[in-house]
Amino acid sequence: MLYTDLGNRLGEINVLLRLAAVLRELDRDRAVKILNDAVRLSIDIGNQLARIDALDALGDIYMASGDRKTAADVWSSALRTAREHGMPREEGKLADKVRRVR
Repeated sequence: MLYTDLGNRLGEINVLLRLAAVLRELDRDRAVKILNDAVRLSIDIGNQLARIDALDALGDIYMASGDRKTAADVWSSALRTAREHGMPREEGKLADKVRRVR
């Protein structure tokens, strides 16, 4: 809430990513909601790396729960974003995840 009060949207996104990582094992549905919130915030502020990070974490949650198709779809979306914005490190990591799941 402090980052929200300060108007620091990137700080808010980073907290959401960390919170989702903690909740991932305890409350999957809440972690998914939080990560979707992080994706929306990152789109709002135009931070593509934060968007990719949130989508990657979301894909990890789906994969861990056995939902391979949704994981692949989410990672593919993150991969498109990485390619569109010239982020080779993220592109390589996500391309590998998509390859392994399909």
